[in-house]
Amino acid sequence: MTQIIEVNNLKPCPFCGGEAELRTQENPFGHMTARITCKRCHCTSPILMEGHTVGFVGKPSRYVSLDECVKAAIERWNLRKGESA
Repeated sequence: MTQIIEVNNLKPCPFCGGEAELRTQENPFGHMTARITCKRCHCTSPILMEGHTVGFVGKPSRYVSLDECVKAAIERWNLRKGESA
């Protein structure tokens, strides 16, 4: 089930200027996901999923919480060309 969460600090859509909303949803594998979606043109941020990351050399696997996914989705949505992260 998709849940829409009220967020006050979302910038307007970078494409159409429409209002954006944060959505969380359980995926078919039982993990929660977070994304930002424009209410007008329906463009979305990358979909971020809670769970374990893939381990790489020098970067061990770790668990990413839904709260971290929500924070990252908001940060990515609000980032505009020419701005640094």
